[in-house]
Amino acid sequence: MIATLEIQKSLFTALSGDSTLTALIPADHIVDAIDLPDLPALRIGDIVEGASGLTLYDDHMRLVVTLHAFTRETGKLENATILKRIRDVTLNDWKPTLAGFALNDFRFDSVRFMRDGADPAICHGVLSFDALVEVAP
Repeated sequence: MIATLEIQKSLFTALSGDSTLTALIPADHIVDAIDLPDLPALRIGDIVEGASGLTLYDDHMRLVVTLHAFTRETGKLENATILKRIRDVTLNDWKPTLAGFALNDFRFDSVRFMRDGADPAICHGVLSFDALVEVAP
């Protein structure tokens, strides 16, 4: 098993199953794909896996998880509301079961908002987390 795929599957299940979030973004607009459905949409972005640098054990790895929210709005209130709910779900409600791995730590890293050049009416929010995962014994 690969830790990044296990985290991705668990996040998708948690986010698409959260009724508060799916009131803001339809569940079928939560994707791991290049092409987005109609907006608003959420893309589970790249998950980068590397050595933890935090422990001396080879069975620990650090993951950087990014989630991208896309909305069409003049401000960023809708996007910020979506990202806040995602942050609440992942930090408070999410209890992942990862085949072959244990999630030791999951922390908020950053949030940022930007406008996409091709269509400045699209607000693009990026939420990043750090995870510490170890191979299950």
